[in-house]
Amino acid sequence: MDILCQRDGCMVFLKHTSEPRIDILQMDISQTLTSDDLETIITIMVTYMKHSEQRFVVHACHISSHISALDFPAILTIVGKLVECKEIVDTRLKGTIVQGDIDEFAIAAKDVFLTMYKPAKPFNIVQTDEQVQTFLAPLLKHEHMKRTRKNNGTENTTFL
Repeated sequence: MDILCQRDGCMVFLKHTSEPRIDILQMDISQTLTSDDLETIITIMVTYMKHSEQRFVVHACHISSHISALDFPAILTIVGKLVECKEIVDTRLKGTIVQGDIDEFAIAAKDVFLTMYKPAKPFNIVQTDEQVQTFLAPLLKHEHMKRTRKNNGTENTTFL
């Protein structure tokens, strides 16, 4: 585990997966983050992505049950950073998953986010580690198949 950023209420670290080309940028969140916190954390994550050849899944994990759903300014911060970093999101991000308690406030925050931003890559909110693995499985499988085709020299071959 490589720690990229540690702030009050949040630690961002790198986790390797079974697929060598995909890593997980995990955020363990223990308290509600402010817009300023999110701005800093996302900037650090994007900077890391820019300087790596890897592909990434972002996993925001609420490790405390006392975390409030994102407020409107926090959602605006996230959307703004996603738009600002569109090239990195398009080329390096494979998906985003948020893990925590799902209540009506979390669903409302997700709905507001999705009205403001249409993710091109898979995005979901889940509660359990098993649901996280279910989310990751097709992403890892797809990347494995892509890597296997490339290694076999059949990545761009057309069959008649």
